[in-house]
Amino acid sequence: MTEVTRGNIFEAQNYIDVIRQSLKENESVRGFQSRLSEAAGCTTSYFSRVLCGRYHLNLEQAFALCQFWKLDEKETAYFLLLVLRARSSSPGLKAQLESYLNGFTTKPLFDAVGS
Repeated sequence: MTEVTRGNIFEAQNYIDVIRQSLKENESVRGFQSRLSEAAGCTTSYFSRVLCGRYHLNLEQAFALCQFWKLDEKETAYFLLLVLRARSSSPGLKAQLESYLNGFTTKPLFDAVGS
């Protein structure tokens, strides 16, 4: 199974939790972590460092995982916002992204991101 359980993603507090959930759901699949790193377009050692919190995925890598998991548009946007929030260093930007994430499950997609 490569899809992330529907609904789970909106409960995640950070994108690494989503990746860990995917790994847990597929723990019986031999080499699944390597498959995720390949899908993201990064080395297994880099991906391991992402899981440890030392590095972050870039948006292209994150989007590639969304495609691998077959996330829909709203789930993809939410996951990418989680990545953006994790990568941001500005308190103002982090707060704005947090605001988008908080309203995400209760508002339509484009209302949640202010369009």
